[in-house]
Amino acid sequence: LRLTKNANEKSADLATQAICIIGNKDAIFSSLKGYGQALAELNRFSKMPLEKIRNLSADEQKSFEAAKSAPSVIGDGLDVGLQLNRSIFPIIKEALNDSDWQVRLGAIAVLNDMTQIFKNKELIPLFISKLDDKSNDVKEIALWKLQGVLGKDFKDDKVLWQQWWQEHQNEY
Repeated sequence: LRLTKNANEKSADLATQAICIIGNKDAIFSSLKGYGQALAELNRFSKMPLEKIRNLSADEQKSFEAAKSAPSVIGDGLDVGLQLNRSIFPIIKEALNDSDWQVRLGAIAVLNDMTQIFKNKELIPLFISKLDDKSNDVKEIALWKLQGVLGKDFKDDKVLWQQWWQEHQNEY
């Protein structure tokens, strides 16, 4: 069973990488939405009391198991795909403004992982721009990344973050 699961995860990871390498915008947005859905579901389960998780229905148990593995599989595929094809970076940036919050969540999560590849000067303004997103999940990732990378805490005050970044961006 584990061998089959690993093979399925590997296939999903490779499929996502292929989508990114090809650069098909619709397919990338679809992958981002799947990533966002999986992250949101995982976040939902992480806020449940342990006792409730122990007593999940069969359907909820399947959802829980899927939520545990899907984010890393899809996310890894998107990350590697973006590393291999940097030209899809504008597509990921565009996804940050999609009307579907799950697409935005997937995009911000991918960018969160990309700080090792892209320079902070490229990414910090994108994270700041999401501090007023309608989705709390998107805002949480943006704020967490800003606090971690810059070592500051202006809460979710977008104006303070923008002012600070304007004054200090040359230091990064």
